[in-house]
Amino acid sequence: MKKILLLSCLFLLGACGGDAVNADGGSSSSEGRLDVAAFVQALEVSPDAQLIDVRTPDECRAGVLANSTNLNYHGSQFEEQLAQLSKDKPVFVYCQSGGRSAKTYYRLKKLGHSKVYEMKGGYRAWEQLYGEK
Repeated sequence: MKKILLLSCLFLLGACGGDAVNADGGSSSSEGRLDVAAFVQALEVSPDAQLIDVRTPDECRAGVLANSTNLNYHGSQFEEQLAQLSKDKPVFVYCQSGGRSAKTYYRLKKLGHSKVYEMKGGYRAWEQLYGEK
């Protein structure tokens, strides 16, 4: 009986686990939230990509991904800058550790962008995988 109850609970948890809670507290698909390797691979096959770094300028001084554009998440023009991004081109977004880029991912989706990719773990995770050893 305990096994059946445990299996039922696991089944129910698995059935509900496909969605993530977005920055506004709602439920949203997280299919574009990628680990570092998948993010880099998707970026490599997207020649028209918009690569957005949402860290502060101070954080960017430590290093950035090539061809990225810095849109300071804490800057006064951040929302306006997001609104100016092309909806016809994929948007790839990252931050320092994944928090701000995850929130930006959901904002971009809300703005009507259909191809948005967020690098889970941020620049720190990228450094661990691809940084100089």
